[in-house]
Amino acid sequence: MRDSWKEMVLGEIVELGKGGSWGQDDQAADLIQAVCLRGTDLAELIDKKIPEAPVRWIKESELRKSKCSKDMVLIETSGSKCGRSIVLTDEILAKFDLPVIYSNFCRTLTIDIKTVTREFVEIWFSHNYANGLIPSYRATSAMPNLDVKALLRVENIKVPPLPEQKRIVDLISSVDSYIQALEQQLASVRSVSNAQLEKTVSEFNNDWLEVALGDVLEISRGGSPRPIQEYLTDSEDGINWVKIADATRSEKYIYSTLQKIKREGISRSREVFSGDFVLSNSMSFGRPYIMRTDGCIHDGWLLLSKVGNNFDEDFLYNLLNSDYVQRQFESLAAGSGVRNLNIEVVKKVKVKIPKIEVQRELASVINEFDNFIIKLTKQINSGLDLRQALRSDLLSGDHEIPSSYDKVIGAAS
Repeated sequence: MRDSWKEMVLGEIVELGKGGSWGQDDQAADLIQAVCLRGTDLAELIDKKIPEAPVRWIKESELRKSKCSKDMVLIETSGSKCGRSIVLTDEILAKFDLPVIYSNFCRTLTIDIKTVTREFVEIWFSHNYANGLIPSYRATSAMPNLDVKALLRVENIKVPPLPEQKRIVDLISSVDSYIQALEQQLASVRSVSNAQLEKTVSEFNNDWLEVALGDVLEISRGGSPRPIQEYLTDSEDGINWVKIADATRSEKYIYSTLQKIKREGISRSREVFSGDFVLSNSMSFGRPYIMRTDGCIHDGWLLLSKVGNNFDEDFLYNLLNSDYVQRQFESLAAGSGVRNLNIEVVKKVKVKIPKIEVQRELASVINEFDNFIIKLTKQINSGLDLRQALRSDLLSGDHEIPSSYDKVIGAAS
């Protein structure tokens, strides 16, 4: 660490505040409407999206206690992914037409801004959430809670002079802007691709056959050998263990996995082979992927078999990704407390399919979009890797931003 930096206990510059309010479902004479930010809404805001935050009814005293304002720092302290944090800005608060409060699953962080900027602290929190440090402070329970007090008491932060903090924040913000621009372009290409497929289906489907997916595909669920820790292996002859995490940075194909399981775990799971279709059935459910490796899938996946009997591979992939099918997934999954897809739900989804020759012709057009989407996804992943590497280097105190980087800082803003 360079001489101009100093290492401090996190709690010396960050103080934990109180939790917010949840309010009530129904209107009453003494209650005021407000938008309530939950942990999942913080995640949407971090990703530069407008969240579907719930509207609640609260007392005026609660509004004063938990009203969000510019420069407020929020951290999610309860929930399965607790630990996410954000600095609120005028731009964020302007997204909402009502007063904004934060829920009792979040708390504020007060920053000693004479020593460190809020934005620099947020980079530290974001980096250490991504690398697993902050999640390690989750207390194990039915509803995980973040032990923020222990985090502030135990962990250290390396603090540069304020001008260098600003340069670090500006550089990371430029990379964030670059990633955001790519993500917006990706969303636009996906929208055009979907529109093209929808247009084709609506205009040229008079002689297409309408079927339920369960009539033309064999659908089965993955399985997990338990306890999974006893089946994980680093052995060369291990079997690829396909998890949702292996797909989150992919687009269309799964080429490799981060982990393997022992061969004796195959009988307790579901084996898949290159060319098979898998469909996520929980969390971000309804995302199809095509296997380009062999392995076993856990119970967060569904396997779609016998694809070649009725479908061109590329046509089916785009059909499953289409708004037409995704809307059905959303509707059919909405009936349970935990939104997910199961075999019976997917079997009921209706699709229209042409002859295989027509499918191939349509797929050749849509593939141009797919290839561009794959290219953009790789660029986004490279940007994410660059951001993580920069944060790691710049927060260490061992590396100085060279003056040549000044032309990069702010260029993508």
